Parts: sequence; structure tokens; C-alpha cells
Amino acid sequence: YVCCNPSMIRLPDDKIGVNIRTVNYRIDKDGRYNRGDIHTVNWWTVWETSGRGLSRMPTRLRLDDFYHHTASIRGIEDVRVCAANDNIYAFASCADWKVGGGDPSVHQVVWNNEGRCLSCDPLSDGEKCEKNWLPFLRDGQLRFIYSHEPFTLGELDQEGKATYKHTPLACNGSGFRGGASPVWDEETKTWLWVIHEVTVVQGQRKRTYLHR
Repeated sequence: YVCCNPSMIRLPDDKIGVNIRTVNYRIDKDGRYNRGDIHTVNWWTVWETSGRGLSRMPTRLRLDDFYHHTASIRGIEDVRVCAANDNIYAFASCADWKVGGGDPSVHQVVWNNEGRCLSCDPLSDGEKCEKNWLPFLRDGQLRFIYSHEPFTLGELDQEGKATYKHTPLACNGSGFRGGASPVWDEETKTWLWVIHEVTVVQGQRKRTYLHR
């Protein structure tokens, strides 16, 4: 397994919680996966910004009870941690584990500080591929950016049901694909986030990812 993209959230006492995603596959020069079974393992740790580095060894998130034992795609990908108190809350992409395969869908995953997964509940209906929802907390309410074109904000109620609101953007967001969860900038009183922009360079077949 090799490390891929992390997801981080600020914790009390000037610490930062870090989810580390590791994968068993590689992607070749043509953009293809080099193995049939795709497995992802996530780890949870805490980083002390005072300069001491990691305050604890990474703990593996145990998700064995939440996917089918014959599934060719296992684990959670594109993890975005959005809240942390006694437990850690995140949005992640998961395959349809119950039948051993299928398109990715978005789940809300909750685990404790010991790395034990407490729940992994679907938020999308499974009718189509869903991924890259960008969650954030506003006034104690869990919200998320569903898409950038059209720009769509979602909000979860107490039962996990989502409602959506469309707001026009002052730019063309058709090439925007997910990114990092928004963070509140107290100085400017605005939300800031990083966006993946996908384009295909002329004469090439592979996609190129830019960031805004």
C-alpha cells in the first residue's frame, strides 16, 4: 500500500486530525489501474502544530463489517473529514459493498478515536455514480457542495435526508470536479476551498487536473 491524499480537520488544543488514505493499486501511464481488486485502507492520526509532529501512531480504520467479503472494490475513497468531537465524521465514496460491486456512492462515515467504524450510511440513492461531495459545518448544521455547475448546495436533516439549493456562479464551472471541503476565513468572513479543474490538453488522451 502507498499513501495518497490526506484529509485534515482542526481539533482543540491546537491539534489537527489527519485521515491518511493508502491504496494497493497503481495507475499506469495510460490512466489504467494495474490490478483487478482495488483495496483502500484509511488511517487516523493527530498532528500537533507546535512542532512535535504526530502525537500518536496512525490507527487503521476498521470497516470489515460494512462491505461484502467478495467485493472487488473495498474501502472508502475520497475521504473528506467535516467534523470531530468525541467521534469523527466524514463523507467518502464507497462501492456497493452489499452486492460485491457497483458504482460509487457517497456515504457518511463515523469512527471513534480508536479507529473503530461506528456507521457507514449511504447519502446518495445509488441510481448513478456519486462522489466528491464537499461537506462543511455552518451554524452547527452539516452542509455540502454537491456540484459546481450548476452550483448546488445541499443540507442534511436529522434523518440524513438531503435538500438542495441551486445558486448561479459568476464563472463557468463545467470543468470543476470536487476539491477540498470549504473552510471559514474569519478575517475576510468568507468560505474558501480548493477546486479540481479537469481538462484534456490538445493532442493528449489523458485528463489533466488543475487547481483553483
